[in-house]
Amino acid sequence: MVTCKANHTLSFLQRNVSDCPKSVKELSYKALVRPQVEYCSSIWDPHHKTHVQQIEGIQNRAARFVFNDYSRFSSVSSMKAQLGWENLQARRKTCKVVLLYKVINCLVDLKIELRPSVVHPEKFTQMSCRTVAFQRSFTPDTITLWNSLPTNVTSVVNVDAFRCSASGVLAAAY
Repeated sequence: MVTCKANHTLSFLQRNVSDCPKSVKELSYKALVRPQVEYCSSIWDPHHKTHVQQIEGIQNRAARFVFNDYSRFSSVSSMKAQLGWENLQARRKTCKVVLLYKVINCLVDLKIELRPSVVHPEKFTQMSCRTVAFQRSFTPDTITLWNSLPTNVTSVVNVDAFRCSASGVLAAAY
């Protein structure tokens, strides 16, 4: 559903913006396609490999579109690196921990029951999950991500600084 709509939008851009400069193509992707695959991604973050690959495939097609290079011998990874585009899965993980940061610091009106860890004051006790579906839901999955962050990242006092720090750590992991 999400990927279908994003693919349609990307196809529309390929038909109508193909003769534009690279900067216009990149801006059109970031303004029209990427928001469709990232809307509420902190909550619905897929964990099945096929769904992650489908979403990442949209960004791969967009990178080929921006460079106008559809050769199967060209490296999409190098194209995305030249554009400075992060892996979408890493972006979703960053959104999740940023939302948890906002919850912890009372910047959003969202109530989540978090139990502080006995061992480390900056970490939280992992929730016990009986099903994989619950384990991959927002709270347990995000607590795991939060606990994997270094203390110097979780103790940052500014949301933007936290986002940058967490993004760097999570991008290296994915």
